[in-house]
Amino acid sequence: MARAKRQTEPERIEPLTDDRPLWTGFRAQLAAARAMANDGEAEHLRLEQCLAMVSLARKDANVPGLALLKQLELSGLPCELPDHCALFLINVFRSTLQNADTLIRAEMAAMAEPAKQPGAPKIPEDERSMQLVDDPFALTETAERMEPQG
Repeated sequence: MARAKRQTEPERIEPLTDDRPLWTGFRAQLAAARAMANDGEAEHLRLEQCLAMVSLARKDANVPGLALLKQLELSGLPCELPDHCALFLINVFRSTLQNADTLIRAEMAAMAEPAKQPGAPKIPEDERSMQLVDDPFALTETAERMEPQG
């Protein structure tokens, strides 16, 4: 029986930008290109191209992939990939970028909210004294003879 290969953890790659959603989108389209080509050295969008598209992709959530492809041409960073491959990678980049932005905004909003601490229940002023009540919560004879303190 052949022994299965153990998958090792991929080596950690330091981000080339502080913009985590941008980096996540870049890495997502890179992974998609490699998966589709079944090759570790597949053609993909360069980080400079992703940087050229990021502002337009963030400005309009429904921007078409063709508009982002045109943005690359206007920025002087044309994509040499066939149009169908370029559009696939652009759409992977755009959707990942927008989802990562949404996640980060939600996390920042959650951190900005003050943590809700469970406190003692609020007891109305008129219910804070001992009173005689019907069974089973009636006071014992000893409690009835005690003088209220406080």
